[in-house]
Amino acid sequence: MKRIAILLVIFFLPLSLIGREKNRLAAFWQKPKMKNRTAEKLAKFDLVIIDMENWFTNPEMIDIIHQINPNGKILAYVNPMELFEPQVPGRPLQLWIYQQVQQSYPNWWLNQPDGQPIYYWQLPRMRMLNLSSKCPKHDGMSWLEFLAQILQDSLLSKPNINGLFIDNAFNDVSWLLNGQIDANNDGQVDNPDSLDLWWQQGVAKFLRLTRATIGNEGNLYYQDLLQGKMFENFPPADFGNKWYPALQNYLEMGHLPYNIIHSEAKGKEWRRFILATALLGDGWFCYGTNNTQWFPEYDLIQKLRKPVSNAQPPHTLIWQYSDDKVSLTDEFQTIELDEGEYIVSYKYGMENRTKSQLVCEARSIQYYGIFPYSQQIYNRWLKGTIHQKIKLTAKGKIVWRMTSPDAGAKIWSVKIWRKKQGPWIRQYQGGKVLVWPDQQKGEIIIE
Repeated sequence: MKRIAILLVIFFLPLSLIGREKNRLAAFWQKPKMKNRTAEKLAKFDLVIIDMENWFTNPEMIDIIHQINPNGKILAYVNPMELFEPQVPGRPLQLWIYQQVQQSYPNWWLNQPDGQPIYYWQLPRMRMLNLSSKCPKHDGMSWLEFLAQILQDSLLSKPNINGLFIDNAFNDVSWLLNGQIDANNDGQVDNPDSLDLWWQQGVAKFLRLTRATIGNEGNLYYQDLLQGKMFENFPPADFGNKWYPALQNYLEMGHLPYNIIHSEAKGKEWRRFILATALLGDGWFCYGTNNTQWFPEYDLIQKLRKPVSNAQPPHTLIWQYSDDKVSLTDEFQTIELDEGEYIVSYKYGMENRTKSQLVCEARSIQYYGIFPYSQQIYNRWLKGTIHQKIKLTAKGKIVWRMTSPDAGAKIWSVKIWRKKQGPWIRQYQGGKVLVWPDQQKGEIIIE
């Protein structure tokens, strides 16, 4: 009987799943239930993110996905930052958690200084919890520790779960409600720098406690705690919906095995554009939410086989500077640049952002002024990497300066490319991928 059972499993496996490499395709199922046909379709994807409620409402569907694709990775979707209010049907675990917070731990909610609740997501409405390191403790636990314990005991102990996908893995929160937040419960508006630091500490602790796999937010934070990031609705809003800087962060995190480029469901041409963008790096592609459709271009990915080069931009590198953190007590300038469009990349660090802001601007040599329509970059993060397009309408220089030189800012690893039209290209063993960002066009060519 044992031998027959093994043969039956092999018989029902799709031939495309036997003896092949990972297809680098992900699916995101955010509903609390699914049907058999949905599970069978999800099994075609080698990375599947599924709402955690499914392990409680219909675990047999998770079993189906694992049986069809035993080498795939199945992650449970978790949102540690907010709960539905009022509660929605079909979510027994969240209902129980909500009742515990509401009845026994009400000061775990994140509130405004006047005690009013904070709602980040509105349709349906979701109330925010205090994920910061200043959250009060009950029975020796804060909100994040309480949730981490629940996940360890009730979810991660279940079969066919390979890890957690953490939504809203923000590195800051002071931008919400214009900073009208009271995380330390003193009845006062929190200092934005302190608030963001407390939030980072809380998120980092939650990621450590749960050993999370992927975090949703394409920033460069928490890379030491995660195996990947999701760039939701690429290019995401936190990159100003700009393709180039979002791509650079994606490529910069290429050492992580589970980075996901997520595309909005905006039609065939957009889907192919974002799919090709994902293939410029070594991450995964995910189209829409609660979408199980398999598109013709997905079959081309297997034919591409392995990459043989990194992504090659059409731009020309004309200047670079690398030093051990140049201090910005004085202005830092490039060489003289001709009229045209440029791609600028640099890393920076700031000891105290409350004192000053880092500004990158293009200046005219002839008129000693800032070019009209040139980009000025004001960053509220203490450290990071910036990738930006800057246009010079005449000869000039790109200059970095601080509005207050005593802020302790440093800059290093500066690169300047002259922007050219044309596709980004990445070569594979069986073909190549081309991406035209200005045309929002992507193409997979099998050779």
